Amino acid sequence: MSFDPNSDNAMFSRILTELKELKCDVQDIKEQVYKTNGRVTSLEQDKWTQRGIVLAIAVVASSLWEWFIRGKE
Repeated sequence: MSFDPNSDNAMFSRILTELKELKCDVQDIKEQVYKTNGRVTSLEQDKWTQRGIVLAIAVVASSLWEWFIRGKE
């Protein structure tokens, strides 16, 4: 009995080996996606915090400007 690289057993063995490698790759990709999603969520929250701060500064500046202009008239 000699090894036949074209036999069904050899083919299924190669397929299983490839599937195991793909499974490892998919797991690595899932871990990276999870980390990336966490960073994106953090950046989105920071964006809204910054917009809130800018809005607050604009409201205060606008109110002071109106108060000083109306106070001079």
